[in-house]
Amino acid sequence: DEVFATPTICGGRIYLRGESVMSGYFGNAEATREVLSEDGWLNTGDLGYRVDGSLYLTGRAKDLLIINGRNIWPQDIEHLAEQQPELRATDTSAFSIPSGEGSEAAVLVVQCRDMDPVSLASLAERLRDAVAAEFGIDCLVDVVPPHTLPRTSSGKLSRSSTRKQFMARHGVERAADLPWARTGYAAYRTAAPAGSRGASQDSVNAGVGAA
Repeated sequence: DEVFATPTICGGRIYLRGESVMSGYFGNAEATREVLSEDGWLNTGDLGYRVDGSLYLTGRAKDLLIINGRNIWPQDIEHLAEQQPELRATDTSAFSIPSGEGSEAAVLVVQCRDMDPVSLASLAERLRDAVAAEFGIDCLVDVVPPHTLPRTSSGKLSRSSTRKQFMARHGVERAADLPWARTGYAAYRTAAPAGSRGASQDSVNAGVGAA
């Protein structure tokens, strides 16, 4: 399960074993086998690396984007996007979905307070250009109204829920099925309906050519 290695650093999936580690999920042998080895090692689902005897966590394995054979942390894409003046911390969520060609496609969902279609088109183009310049990949950009990105019970943004919401909102299971896949982004210009956490379907797509 090695994810990366250098002459001095080795990173990968984190496993734990000890007296405080669970012996299994009650009444669920299949789930237990998925995370617990026969000799008691628990797959935490976290990734990290060790330096000078210290362990550093870098994120969840399920959140890691693997695009064109490259490992890309969603946090890096999100941080890059948040440098745009229209956005602030917690306004972005990055993840991947099946591309439809046997690989994964990067997706960036951003919530923006500016509802002007021209401004949204400019923001989406800048985001796509920034991701392409920094990581060398194409990225689908979905601009949504404020308060669209779902949060966990503790108030943290949930990438897995954002991914599910994205696919349900657009009614697709792969990037190739998106009506706006060739243009590269979708921008919503009206606020979400009252009582809803999702964006409305009044959208405007611009011809931002895919890289």
